[in-house]
Amino acid sequence: MIAGYIFILFFELIIGISFLNSSPPSLIIFFALVLGISGMISVFKAFYSDKLKLNCARICGYAKTPLGIISFFENLLMAIMSILILIK
Repeated sequence: MIAGYIFILFFELIIGISFLNSSPPSLIIFFALVLGISGMISVFKAFYSDKLKLNCARICGYAKTPLGIISFFENLLMAIMSILILIK
């Protein structure tokens, strides 16, 4: 389970560093889109459908930040940003 957190955090780090570049590679933008959409779906399912009270996965779940609307919008904005860059 910790390997999954490290895997996602690694990809988010690579995506973040690539977005600082003036023109990130299309593959990175596609990964950001997939990660954003899958994150939105999983947050929506866990928080709104299953009514779970989970903490955000940052720092391997040690941070006690509640998972909810902030996490959903974080993933939504990553997906929107990716779509806007892809159509640009």
